[in-house]
Amino acid sequence: MHPMLMMQKMGYDPTQSEIWEDITSYLEAKGNFTALDICCANGAALTGISDLLGASYDAYGSELDLMRYKEAVQSGKFTKVLMGDFRKIRMSHNYISLQLCNPPYSYEIKEKPEDPTLRTEEVALAKATNYMAIGGVLIGVWPFSLFKDRGIAVLRHLHNFYDNIQFLQYPKVSESQVIVLAAKRYRTGEKEEASFFSTREGHQWLEGLNKRILQKQIPELVRQESPCYKLPVINPKRVDIRIDYYDKNVAEMEIQSVAF
Repeated sequence: MHPMLMMQKMGYDPTQSEIWEDITSYLEAKGNFTALDICCANGAALTGISDLLGASYDAYGSELDLMRYKEAVQSGKFTKVLMGDFRKIRMSHNYISLQLCNPPYSYEIKEKPEDPTLRTEEVALAKATNYMAIGGVLIGVWPFSLFKDRGIAVLRHLHNFYDNIQFLQYPKVSESQVIVLAAKRYRTGEKEEASFFSTREGHQWLEGLNKRILQKQIPELVRQESPCYKLPVINPKRVDIRIDYYDKNVAEMEIQSVAF
């Protein structure tokens, strides 16, 4: 089976609408912001959270499944939605105020046998980090299995690039996922935090944190009285977002969505 069609069949576990308001209570938007979900499905989660913030926004997304892609386009809430593999997206860096990262839960499909074995969530996180503006807020919705399989690598990436990181348990609607909230920080070369997490002591600290996450010794997502994160204001501009490849399988699915 073609790799992209395999990815299309991966687990689809949308961010439940029951928690949108709880997540939004952690956030504050005082002006126009940009929002991105590189695995946006029908777009309801990203635009639902963005709508609740009460400020104007420009939303971007990509989706591999044809029907969900159509739904996102037809919602009329996106500035641009792409149909295709999120791994092939090319987008302006340092542009996104709010990033929802809830990709398919699976191991990454290797293009070459010698490539390292990563999970799809790791690949999505790395791309999300590039696109986010300084101070931009990450909302990660990931399974506990990610931390069981690749927890140290994921935690090291988060602590190298983000501040104010929170790991929260889903409320009663789900017991299988972790919500991660974090703000991208400004980096001026190798910071002390990054150096620390390359040491034995730093590795042991990450192991302890990962153990607490897996044992669910983390707080539950609850409605906040005051926000913890302020989204950076991004003035609308022409942003470059595209799928950087031609693929016959995806092209044929795209043709089906076009009315001539």
